[in-house]
Amino acid sequence: MQIPDTIKIGSNHWHVCFDKFQNEEGRRGVTYPELRQIRIDENLGRQAIEVTFMHEILHACAEFVGMRDEEEKLTEEQWVDRIAATLHMVLVENGIFCDSKLKYGNIGGSGTGHVDSKL
Repeated sequence: MQIPDTIKIGSNHWHVCFDKFQNEEGRRGVTYPELRQIRIDENLGRQAIEVTFMHEILHACAEFVGMRDEEEKLTEEQWVDRIAATLHMVLVENGIFCDSKLKYGNIGGSGTGHVDSKL
């Protein structure tokens, strides 16, 4: 996965940058909603960078749907529903998940339901 310089979340473009994290209590990344910025530790390995990027995107999604300031307690299912819909929007808008290119197996039928590998 190539980490983009910017990612669109809702109507906002978030800037993604890499920095050296020093004495930041083991942080691998941080999200600054007020700056629309995601920072990732540049000293991480490739997989750790990708996981951290996804982690910070989820923080930004939570900000987008107002979950950070939410007073009500959500059930796990309510939380997953909100994040799933928002994450889908982010992946489609940024060309990471293009539903026009996906083909699905026999969903709802007797097939395996796996993604067709012949894209």
